[in-house]
Amino acid sequence: MRKLTLPASVLIVCCLLGGEVLSEEQEQAVSFSFRALDLWVDSGKVPLAAYQVAITYDKKQVKILGLEGGPPGPFNAAPYYDDAGKQGGRIVLASFTTDDDRAPAGRTRVGRLHLMVTGGDDGPACTVKLITAAKPGGERISANVELSNPSAREGEKE
Repeated sequence: MRKLTLPASVLIVCCLLGGEVLSEEQEQAVSFSFRALDLWVDSGKVPLAAYQVAITYDKKQVKILGLEGGPPGPFNAAPYYDDAGKQGGRIVLASFTTDDDRAPAGRTRVGRLHLMVTGGDDGPACTVKLITAAKPGGERISANVELSNPSAREGEKE
């Protein structure tokens, strides 16, 4: 987590907020950090060929700066999403693989979100909900989804 101090942070936040000018009191209250959250899908023993999730967040506190895929494998490319979701408070992410032999089973990191969080150090209030998941052939499956801090899962298989 990297924190910027005034006046650079005020200038950056001002630009990201669309050029709005902050009062002196607001400038003193501005504090933000850069964070990453990993997106995990756990399909149990069933291979995962496709997923779609919705992530909601407080658009006044969180800005999504970028998205990337998982580690080398079928979900290595960044997931598909609507660019408007990066600033709107809700973003839908989806990805799939057509290579049935490479479809992973179990808990798999399928993406990483890069965030700018304004405010306290409690962390971003982001929630994730599974919309759908499928196994090779397209049949729906049940799966669990989770967002976690990358450092919280060190040593765990991606």
